Amino acid sequence: MPQHAPTATEGAVDAATGAPKSAPGLNCVRKLLAEDPVGGWDKAWQASTTPWDLGGVTPAVAAMVAAGEGSPLHLPPAIRSVLVPGCGTGYDVEAFASNGRQATGLDISSSAVAHAEKRVEGAANRAAMAFVCADFFKYRPDQPFDAIFDYTFFCALPPSLRPKWAAKTAELLAADGALYTLMFPIDGHEGGPPFAVSKASYAEVLEPLGFTVEDLPTVSPPPRQGKEQLARWVRVAPAAKV
Repeated sequence: MPQHAPTATEGAVDAATGAPKSAPGLNCVRKLLAEDPVGGWDKAWQASTTPWDLGGVTPAVAAMVAAGEGSPLHLPPAIRSVLVPGCGTGYDVEAFASNGRQATGLDISSSAVAHAEKRVEGAANRAAMAFVCADFFKYRPDQPFDAIFDYTFFCALPPSLRPKWAAKTAELLAADGALYTLMFPIDGHEGGPPFAVSKASYAEVLEPLGFTVEDLPTVSPPPRQGKEQLARWVRVAPAAKV
């Protein structure tokens, strides 16, 4: 990370089971980041202190990939390339790399990228996946992406960086592409990471760039139900001058 952020604030729950999880893991991550805002993420991965990691495909992504034509979650055939910032262990990258799509996972942690690459060794769709260790804000791909999936990345960034996040996202996304945001954690807690989010906090930085939003059905693991919302953002073409 900032590529995948912790699942909650104090009194966190296990992402998979919902059982109480002690706060020290989160506190350790925050301490590492306070000491080293960039390298702290890699140190967390090296120490296996990753309370944000679901340990599998995000349920919302699984639903999107499985959705058929006519479903609001259906990924249209025009989406041939997907970027997952903060890919972590790469489960979502692997899921998106199907049905002819190429998926790229980006993470600032070399340890996370190494873990992801090792995990997908031998996967039938390995050729459709790429993993890149880079700073999101400095990343320069050869081509923009048809879709970007943002989950627990926006909330990992200090709120002061959100306008910069929006500008970079717009740069990385094709003009007719779609930004999918699984907005989390939607609550009012103080501090972070993860920092509390809302649809308004995304709209504040995306709407000035021409994005409009459509809420989508959201499939969440039990511990996160009611705290996240899936949405699709697309840019509206400027009205033609008369």
